[in-house]
Amino acid sequence: MYRRAAVFLLVALFSITLSSCRTSRCCVNPRKLDAVTGATRTGKFAVLHLPKREAVKKVADFLSQAGPFFFATVEVDQPRVRPIGIFMQHDEKIWFHVGKHKDSYRQLIENPPVELVSMGKNGEWIRITGRAVPKDDPDVDKATFEKAPGLKKIYNEESGLTLGHFYISCGTAEIAGSDGTVARFEF
Repeated sequence: MYRRAAVFLLVALFSITLSSCRTSRCCVNPRKLDAVTGATRTGKFAVLHLPKREAVKKVADFLSQAGPFFFATVEVDQPRVRPIGIFMQHDEKIWFHVGKHKDSYRQLIENPPVELVSMGKNGEWIRITGRAVPKDDPDVDKATFEKAPGLKKIYNEESGLTLGHFYISCGTAEIAGSDGTVARFEF
């Protein structure tokens, strides 16, 4: 009952905020927006309160079945998006890997908020937002090269290139089913 009251309060506050900007072309009818995510209301939406271990596993399970991940950073005031092919679940964290020589690595260091999106085989999708925390960790390095041995051909002493690792902190995931349902949780 308290959760419903809180949701209704959020909807009311969100509606007031949006109705005050009617002259702006970017406004959307507040009755068609979800108060939590800002997404249009087309299906069922649930905020899940999962233990961290379970939430990280849910994200990892989805990503394991999904296609390439599209990873967004910001450079000055311009979004930059690129595909990224490998992730890893390690130490109750979701890790991604970027060459330290790449612009994307520099962008992460300068501006750590990131967003990742991937789509499943049946139209379901995941959106992950959070902060990229770079960390040089020999265990992560070893596990990454075991998972993707082909990376060793690129990142080695001979080439002089090194692979940077980062994990998502303050993560939020939204998983949308092909039936229009959306589950949101933190990890």
